[in-house]
Amino acid sequence: MEIKEYFHDSCVYFLNLEHRDDVLKKMSENVQEQSLVKASFGRAILDREKEFPTGLDTDHIGVALPHTDKEHVITPFIAVGVLEHPVSFQLMGGGNVEIEVDIVFMLGVTDPSAQVEVLQQLMEMIQNEELSNKLESAQTKGEVISSLQHFTSLMS
Repeated sequence: MEIKEYFHDSCVYFLNLEHRDDVLKKMSENVQEQSLVKASFGRAILDREKEFPTGLDTDHIGVALPHTDKEHVITPFIAVGVLEHPVSFQLMGGGNVEIEVDIVFMLGVTDPSAQVEVLQQLMEMIQNEELSNKLESAQTKGEVISSLQHFTSLMS
């Protein structure tokens, strides 16, 4: 499955929330309402984020890549949360360092061998300043998906 197949406009959310856990809960609820995940997904995402933080600080934008084990996922997806204002996440592998995150890519992967590849491709995407700027300034789900699809086609 190519990374572009993980993105759907039904999994793009514009969020105005104050705290990391609220962002993760809301995104988890949304993908559960779409029957993409099991009821256990939301708790698993929160628990994993506390133990293994997923915040990444690129040179131009803060991003989080929350994900959890495959047994909580029904259908593969990548949900995109465009945050109205930055929310603090702990830095991946950075102890207790907090970073301000603007975009959240929540992964739901059913094939563990694909997870590493999907994460690598996402890392390549978020390193691209032009794409990050387009996502951060997007006003519609269509703009987000169009930007992601355009960039993934350049990667192929």
